[in-house]
Amino acid sequence: MRSSSQTLIVTAVLFTLMAGVAPIGSGAAVGQEAAAQDPQVLWSSWDPRVVDLATTESATLTVFVDVDPATIEVSLRSNGCVGSIEIELIPLLPVAERTYQATLTTSQILHNYVPGDMHSVVGCLKVSGSPRSNIVVNVRTSSMVDVAVQTPQPGVQVAPHILNLIGDEPLLGRHGSVDLLRRFYDFCDVDFDFVAVVDMVNSTNNRTYFARRNDTQGIGLGSFDFLAGTGVPERLQGTIIYPIDSFFDAAEGATIHEIGHRWMNWLDGPFSDPRGGVHWPISDLADGIMGFSNLARAGSTFPFDIIDNLDGTYLLERRERATEFNDVELYLMGLLPAEEVGEHIVFQDQDQLDQLRDGGVLVGPVDTVGVDDIIDLHGPRIPAFGDAPTEFRLGVIVLSKDRLLSPAEVAFFDHMSARAEATTELPFTSGLARGITKPFFLATGGRATLSTRCHIAAVDIAVDIKPDSEQNRVDLRNRGVIPVAILGTATFDVSDVDVSTLTFGPGGASPTHAAGGHIEDVNGDGIPDLVSHYRTQETGISPGNEQACVSGALLNGTRFEACDSVSAIP
Repeated sequence: MRSSSQTLIVTAVLFTLMAGVAPIGSGAAVGQEAAAQDPQVLWSSWDPRVVDLATTESATLTVFVDVDPATIEVSLRSNGCVGSIEIELIPLLPVAERTYQATLTTSQILHNYVPGDMHSVVGCLKVSGSPRSNIVVNVRTSSMVDVAVQTPQPGVQVAPHILNLIGDEPLLGRHGSVDLLRRFYDFCDVDFDFVAVVDMVNSTNNRTYFARRNDTQGIGLGSFDFLAGTGVPERLQGTIIYPIDSFFDAAEGATIHEIGHRWMNWLDGPFSDPRGGVHWPISDLADGIMGFSNLARAGSTFPFDIIDNLDGTYLLERRERATEFNDVELYLMGLLPAEEVGEHIVFQDQDQLDQLRDGGVLVGPVDTVGVDDIIDLHGPRIPAFGDAPTEFRLGVIVLSKDRLLSPAEVAFFDHMSARAEATTELPFTSGLARGITKPFFLATGGRATLSTRCHIAAVDIAVDIKPDSEQNRVDLRNRGVIPVAILGTATFDVSDVDVSTLTFGPGGASPTHAAGGHIEDVNGDGIPDLVSHYRTQETGISPGNEQACVSGALLNGTRFEACDSVSAIP
């Protein structure tokens, strides 16, 4: 069983490109051509972060290095750094210490754009003395519509599927701090299983899942709670870091893979990762979302059928990579009963990575394993199938540097987050890869759902109808007005209320005064309250009503409704 002390180390999952094996995903810019050496690119960024097809706006590429290089250039190419012809070479000029920039026109940025794609490969970043890396830009298409945004406070905006925060400094592959998680929960409700963080700049680090809590038994992972006493809600299980914003797609296989690390692979015995990672060994178990580990402990897909040659060897025949969790993976997730899990084979000789190619031959012997072996090692899964959750929520933080996202940028990232909830196959682009992806619902065979909607944390507001009356009697024959006080508290300032949005009662009566109300301390607590008046005949209060409510919004757009008892007199 994996101890909790190992967790934050072994969950730093890497994704690289192996010859003959397609990557599950790559958090680093693919196509590196040499071993890392000085100078190194520490981060890069586009401004704006999204190219809007509806505009002709140029964009500026900024690159920050650890040591000033002799030259730094953008090579416009059709296929990034991989075997493509250079179309144009654009130098980046120094604008500050170790900081270089170049502004590209829309035609330069989109020279290689494929209509309908969510990203476009611009070319290759060439830094003298440093590995080259692909340059990709986010693209807003016509399907990415504007979304409603609330701004609860400066430096924060909340869209339906993302929370955008101005950050203090780039994460550069580090996991989000507890303070960052607390900020998330200041503005979004508490019912999230995972929180994803998209960094404010792009760095050559890998997407990673960090386990924060575990109380599930029978999956090979000990019980732990790294968030105990922090105030972070107990439902949160882990966080996912995206060091490159163009690799953020909540419906794409790499995101599904990272979520899968909540439950696997933590098993011991023949199921364990021989290279010290958290993937499967060379086996037919690797034919699933979680894949196997290469020598760098990087997760790679296993797109092969294993054909028994009946002589102790096994032929590999390439096919499309798996886009759904396999039966063992579904069992560990609590989405499949033990009796529906079949047998699998694991090769005893795990030193055969060179054979993982179409036509490769793996040499036995093999161990035949099944769910009973998992139970013998770690006990039954608790909670078991039928009791385990099937509805999951992923909160998404998009960090900004210096400014909040523009409406076009919000539309893009909100769209990429909302894709998680899809129940049909979707097209995707990721780096140089493109294809069709199965979102979480389909990857689990329709057994579980994933939501990314951020319901803004409720504002706790109290009202007092007819503040001078304890019974709150409303004479329905009266043609006068009803006073309603929105009560201020130590944590709620009534001056934050947008009085133009106020309505009262089932009939949605508006305040009688043009100013919407006046400030008065109606309950003597020394804190100002907001008093508005509404015409009785417009409130819609009728005999039998036992309460009436005032609705409205704060100046930041946050909606609220607060109610008080009434006694309606016919």
